[in-house]
Amino acid sequence: GTNANNKLWLAADHGVSHLLGLVTSWSDRSGNGNDAFPPLSIPLASPVLVTNSVNGRPSLDFDGINDQLWVADNNGLDLTQWHFFLVLTADVQKDHNAWMVKGDDADENYEMLSYADGNMHIPVKWTDGTRTSPSSAGGQVVTGTFDIFEYSYSAAVGRNVYKNATNIHTDTENKTPKVNNLPLYIGNERSTFGREVRGDIAEVIAYNAPVNSAQRIIVNNYLAAKYARNLGANDLYVQDTPANGNYDFDVAAI
Repeated sequence: GTNANNKLWLAADHGVSHLLGLVTSWSDRSGNGNDAFPPLSIPLASPVLVTNSVNGRPSLDFDGINDQLWVADNNGLDLTQWHFFLVLTADVQKDHNAWMVKGDDADENYEMLSYADGNMHIPVKWTDGTRTSPSSAGGQVVTGTFDIFEYSYSAAVGRNVYKNATNIHTDTENKTPKVNNLPLYIGNERSTFGREVRGDIAEVIAYNAPVNSAQRIIVNNYLAAKYARNLGANDLYVQDTPANGNYDFDVAAI
């Protein structure tokens, strides 16, 4: 069903249009029409649909050279609080893999980017003109394995970042993020060079506020079952193991 707080939901097994594997559009399942497209202004920018990429499911492979997708700006993506879930893996650890960024470099509404050491970097520009740019410890984004990265922010709580439901960064930042009228970039960062992702993205889910603990458990278990990950907390769904019948694809709730 439709969740009024779910502003963007891109899943590689749903709504990917392509020409000989080159992605031409990725349709938004949230009901908000936030479809993602390769920019017409950049030649050969289409990522490649990989049909059997992770647990029998597809992903989009970004080449680290020019592949990227843009979602047109609208008020529903201009966020002062949020909760994101991204399922991704690096093909090459580099400075920098820009997984999802709204805004120019150093003037970001929100951002998830990793460095060569595999940290998850989450800078925000605030309405008071300041900018804070923390990173998790290294070793979080890896090659060869898709993981579930989760990032929530509200002024009341601060930032929380999780990998497979285990917290990898927390703080008590309590400012208002600065919004902008720029496209949401998936696989690159605007106004920079060399930040195109060299890796794969299987799913992107964005809410316009932190979800509650029950919703977190549901979404994490949906993703863990789908992509064959074990969760560090509240791993309630064990049907994705052979002993329990491998019912990986029968969990669905957003």
